[in-house]
Amino acid sequence: PMEGHALDPTSPPCPTAAERLRALGSRRIFLGLERTRKLAALLGDPHKGLPVVHVAGTNGKGSTCAMLTAALVANGYRVATHVSPHLVEVRERVRFDGEPMAAEAFDAAVLALWDRFEAELGPYESAKGRDDAAAPSPDWPSYFE
Repeated sequence: PMEGHALDPTSPPCPTAAERLRALGSRRIFLGLERTRKLAALLGDPHKGLPVVHVAGTNGKGSTCAMLTAALVANGYRVATHVSPHLVEVRERVRFDGEPMAAEAFDAAVLALWDRFEAELGPYESAKGRDDAAAPSPDWPSYFE
């Protein structure tokens, strides 16, 4: 479905999953959770079946997550962590048992989600480069979602 598309994975400027995510950053950010809820619903609301610890605040979130992860893994639990922002590269945001998600798995997950969103929301290029509230495909996520 991406052949000849502005974000075709075989041609610049967006040949990788990370590049596709960066391309989303130029989209206008809408405050609130409505778009996030719609995207989660498209995926069957997977978060509703998972036990979650939400760590928030100004300082210490990384340390808190690292300590919680270490304690839970030491007690036999599998732990997935998502943090934002990343320091160097986007894969740092997703960790399993304290280790960054493998590059191949990360790319496959992002590309699968991209295809799913295109099937449900229409091609990304219809919203590409538009920064106003009337842009087509307003349900596409921004980089931060």
